[in-house]
Amino acid sequence: MAPVKVVCILGPTASGKSALAMEAARRLGGDIVNADSMQVYQGLGVGTGVPPAGWRAEVPHHLYQYLRPDEEPDAASWARAAAAVIERAGSAGRVPLVVGGTFFWVRALFEGLSRIPPVPREVRQRLAGDLATRGLAVLYDRLGRADPETAARLAPGDTQRILRALEVLEATGTPLSAFHKGLREPAVRAEVLKIALDLPREDLAGRIERRVDEMLASGLVEEVRAVLASGISPSARPLRSASFRPVVAFLAGDLDAQGMREEVARAHRRYAKRQVTWLRREPGLAWVDARDREGALARVTAFLGR
Repeated sequence: MAPVKVVCILGPTASGKSALAMEAARRLGGDIVNADSMQVYQGLGVGTGVPPAGWRAEVPHHLYQYLRPDEEPDAASWARAAAAVIERAGSAGRVPLVVGGTFFWVRALFEGLSRIPPVPREVRQRLAGDLATRGLAVLYDRLGRADPETAARLAPGDTQRILRALEVLEATGTPLSAFHKGLREPAVRAEVLKIALDLPREDLAGRIERRVDEMLASGLVEEVRAVLASGISPSARPLRSASFRPVVAFLAGDLDAQGMREEVARAHRRYAKRQVTWLRREPGLAWVDARDREGALARVTAFLGR
C-alpha cells in the first residue's frame, strides 16, 4: 500500500497558515490536524489563535483544545495521535493537512525524536529569573507536576539538572523523559509536502500588530480571567508563555492596558523571529509567498496529482 500523501503548512505566527489550510480543505476535501503546542489548550482559543468555531464546524479539525491548561503536551504522544488521524483521513480518501508553528512536533511526526533542539536564550533567562525570585523548590515542584519521571530521578537540590529539564520542556513542549523513551522512528509512513509561508519582515510585523488588537477585541483578557477563576494557577504552562504572561500581570494590577498590549505584541514578534530562524535551517521546504494563496494552492494540487 502506497504511503498517504500529507500536506504540511508551516510558517511564523500570523502568516496565514490556518486560512490557507481551510481553503485547501474546502477545495480538496481535507482534514486539518493541529501542530501548534499552544492550541491544544481548552479555554484559551483567543490567545492561541485557534481557528474560528465556524471553520471547525465546516471542515474536520483534529487535536485542538484537548488538554486542560494545567496539563502538559508532548511531541511523542501528539505524534502518535496525529499519525492515527492522518491514517484514518487517508483511508477515507481525504487530504490530511498538518498545520501549525511547533515545527519540532512536525519533525517528531515524520522523522521521530532524535535529538533535543537548542533552547532559546530567552527561555533560559526566564527560568533563571524564576529561580532567583521563586526559589529552587518551586521549580522542582513545577517539574514534578509536568515531568514526574524526570523529577523522580533528580535530587531536589540539583539546580543544574532541574533547570535543564524545565528548559527542554519550555522550549519544546515535551518532557525530557519523553526524549529518553520517545519515538525513535517516524510515527507515520507518508509522502509529505512541507509548504513554508514567507513574508517580508515589515508585512509580518503589521499582521502581528493587527492580530494582537483582534485578540484583545475578541476577549483575550476575559478568557484569561475565566481560566484563572476556574482554579488554574498562573504558573500553568500556557499562562507562563510570553503571550499570556502580560495579561496575567495586567489582571494582577502589575501592568496597565497599554503596557500589556505592547508586551503581548513584542512576545509575538520575538516568537515569529525564532520560527523564521528555525524554518530557514530546515531542509526540504517548499517556500511560497504567503500573499499568493493561489500559488500555494497550485503547489498543493500539483503534489496531490489533482
